[in-house]
Amino acid sequence: METQASVLIVDDDPDLCGWLGGELKRQGYEVAIAHNCASARELLARQPFNLALIDYRLPTKDGLETLKELREVDPD
Repeated sequence: METQASVLIVDDDPDLCGWLGGELKRQGYEVAIAHNCASARELLARQPFNLALIDYRLPTKDGLETLKELREVDPD
């Protein structure tokens, strides 16, 4: 049985998340959505992801700061 690749989307725009998440699901990916860094950290603490797509301009932390925090939770 082949496992699905998983993608974590971190973006504060719900319309973009819905569209992008829907497209990725149609392509067979498992998708999780977080609208801020704290939510992304919580999701990553529960399960690993193969890829994280992170908005560069988030309200409380930019994308690079968010990436740094996520790598503290899971360096891979």
